[in-house]
Amino acid sequence: MPSANIGADLANPGSVNTTGYLKAFAGSTGSHFIGDYAVFGYSTMETGRTTTARTNPVGSKLPNELGLYDLSGNVWEWAWDWHGTYPTGAVTDYRGPASGTNRVVRGGGWVDNASSCTVAYRVYYNPYIRHGHFGFRVVRP
Repeated sequence: MPSANIGADLANPGSVNTTGYLKAFAGSTGSHFIGDYAVFGYSTMETGRTTTARTNPVGSKLPNELGLYDLSGNVWEWAWDWHGTYPTGAVTDYRGPASGTNRVVRGGGWVDNASSCTVAYRVYYNPYIRHGHFGFRVVRP
C-alpha cells in the first residue's frame, strides 16, 4: 500500500490523510474529468477530453484542493526514493530502501495515458536517464 500521506484532507486540516492514495488524480473528488486537471495523452482522446502538451502550458489546468497545479500529468516527477517493494502492512511516509539502482517517478507525463496519472501510481528509472516527460514539480508562492 502506498504512503497514507498522499493528498490533502481539507475536512480535517493538519491531520494525517489516510485515504489520499485512493484519489484518481490530484484534485479529484470523484466527479471531475482528469483532463480538467492534468496534461496527458498527447494527441489522444481520454475521458471525453483531448489534451495536448503543445496547447497546454504549465498551470493551464485547474489546481488541486491545495491550489497546486500540474501534480498529475505534465511531467513524471523524480522522487528521492529508491525503488523497492512496499513492505506489508500500513506505512506512513515510506521512503523506500536505503540504496538501489533505480529512482521512483510519480504523477504521469504528457505522453502517457490517464491511468499513469493516478496519485498512487509509480514507476522507476535509472536516475541518469533523460526524457522530455521527466522533471521536477516546482512550487512557488
